[in-house]
Amino acid sequence: RRGRAKAAKAHGGSAGSESAVELALQWLARKQEIGGHWNIAALGEGLDETVRPPSNHSVALTGLAALAFQGAGYGHKTGKYKTTVRKALDWLTKTQNEESGAFHANMYEHGIATFALADARRLTGDAKLEPYLGRGIRYIHRAQSKKLGGWRYTAGHDSDTSVTGWQVLALSTAKGVVKIPRRVRKGISDWMGRATAKDGRTGYTSAGGASPVTTAVGVTIRLFMGSRRSSKLVKMGASHIPSYLDAQLQSKNFYFLYYGSLAMFQMGGEKWKPWNKKVRDSLIEWQ
Repeated sequence: RRGRAKAAKAHGGSAGSESAVELALQWLARKQEIGGHWNIAALGEGLDETVRPPSNHSVALTGLAALAFQGAGYGHKTGKYKTTVRKALDWLTKTQNEESGAFHANMYEHGIATFALADARRLTGDAKLEPYLGRGIRYIHRAQSKKLGGWRYTAGHDSDTSVTGWQVLALSTAKGVVKIPRRVRKGISDWMGRATAKDGRTGYTSAGGASPVTTAVGVTIRLFMGSRRSSKLVKMGASHIPSYLDAQLQSKNFYFLYYGSLAMFQMGGEKWKPWNKKVRDSLIEWQ
């Protein structure tokens, strides 16, 4: 936890942003269900019915909540939120199909849950998570589209950049426990080749129609799979992301802000500082 606070300060965190994180985690802890999960009914109290998802998405929500606590340095072994995080991870592991390794049939949900377990293993070193993590990662390996190289909603069918992004975050975070096979790496590279235009922007299901979100996801995928910041397509893709920021802040596009921040943080230096200030201060203001 102390190491995380030091890193936050070094990379542009402020007293205001740290306070906002703590308030947000307190809110999440209050909203956790007795069983350890989160659901949209509780989180969406007061929201207009038209913006509520049609499903409770509890697997994905629980994974994202665990990632939030862990990102703030609160794991399931020590600290004031250890019970909250432990209950979340216990609930996720109980949802896993022991035979297939799937946490959910929807690859968004499965990827996020696997990412959360990989992050928990990385943060705490808890070897008891490894069987669940291993099964989850191997399911991602099997679920990859053999034809296109990425992932989409259903295992083994088609590909899109958005779903692929979550699988890559899970794979790269777990690589100290489960290696990424060469064929999986090649598939990801093939998909990125199909989905990325000559100007470095990335599309959703093809190189055409690139959006702010998919471009940010594309840069993140390349960086997390080991591309250098100086590589041509990374530099070109990253150069577009800041130009989208004002409009995406205006519309409060949190999906773009998540992946854009991952990409800009990995790019580092002078690319990160102005981005961080704008996003950090906007989030504090919205809370």
